[in-house]
Amino acid sequence: MSIVEKEIDKTHTVWFGGTRSFVMLEEPASFVFYNYMEGISARKIKEQCKSRYGSIEADTSGFVDEMLSYFELLENPGNREYLELKHPGEFPLVFFSEKTYCAKGISFRIKYQTGYTQDVIHKLIAHLETCHTGPVCHEIALLQNKGIFSLYHNGEWISSFPISDAGHFSGGAIKLLYSILHGKGYNDWLMTVHASGVEKDGASVLFPAATGRGKSTLAALLNAHGYNLISDDLIALDTEGEAFGIPAAVSVKQGSVNVLSPFYGNLGPAGTERSPSGKKVRYLPAHRDFTPGKGYRAKAFVFVNYNCEKPFCFRELDRKEALPKMLKEAWINPQKEKISRFFDLVCQFRFYELTYCETGLALEAVGSLFRQGVG
Repeated sequence: MSIVEKEIDKTHTVWFGGTRSFVMLEEPASFVFYNYMEGISARKIKEQCKSRYGSIEADTSGFVDEMLSYFELLENPGNREYLELKHPGEFPLVFFSEKTYCAKGISFRIKYQTGYTQDVIHKLIAHLETCHTGPVCHEIALLQNKGIFSLYHNGEWISSFPISDAGHFSGGAIKLLYSILHGKGYNDWLMTVHASGVEKDGASVLFPAATGRGKSTLAALLNAHGYNLISDDLIALDTEGEAFGIPAAVSVKQGSVNVLSPFYGNLGPAGTERSPSGKKVRYLPAHRDFTPGKGYRAKAFVFVNYNCEKPFCFRELDRKEALPKMLKEAWINPQKEKISRFFDLVCQFRFYELTYCETGLALEAVGSLFRQGVG
């Protein structure tokens, strides 16, 4: 079994080759794991555990058996979290629609096979649409057929996803836009993160969070207070740890309209639409600047949670606590060298947790990171 492992804050983080599966192990579980990987017998591992750890585990034999069963499950290819599907087959000839867009002189056309595939992307970049009908350098096809979503670029298959994994499909489509607009290969990125982010003076702070946690609102507020918006919902990072964005619109939920209206005059009721998830949103083109090929040093990740039932809290997290949160919101490139680089960068990044209701306190907290050099 191919693995990449690194000790992070006295915790052994292990990635399993060809998958998106990570585990974090502390002693004595890590001791059992490494002995298992070396082919040591269960009996010998139990003896060594009793000698090495004594009474740490009351039932050493049962603990070792449980760990070994878990590792055997991970080693079984059928039990791992795998990546995209294989090539789906024939390329269709009929499409629901096709639209042409332009960002900073880079023109691209997207062919949508269904209304859903159009809804996933078009509303985010509708402000970039043009009337151009001539040839373009980049043509994307977003397909939905026989229970599979697929991405194509200039007629070449890029990736496929099961219909049940619409989130990764939309993320893959946006990552393809990143690749086109920044001149990088689809598989050259280190990772993409479900996050918003802002930058100032070349350094960036990113806000990973699940939908509805306030990351878009916070980024839009910071954008209105002198920081530059990188992206609202998905950010790509390269192997140097630089964060890249695209000029997609900010998805503003109903609960954030009153907060953002004083700073953005185009949030009237007439702009309300339904997102692919069915929620009422407004799409706000809020980018002040976008430069193809330009990234910003990612210095800190702030896990945000807008919650008026809890007191304001802004605290730094150790990496042991932060890494599971990070992995939950990130798609890491499964190439072995990319995983190793990801582990190295995790040891350089700083991580924070921000629970807020009062936006002024949240703005001050993030501002303090930039004033302090963001770690």
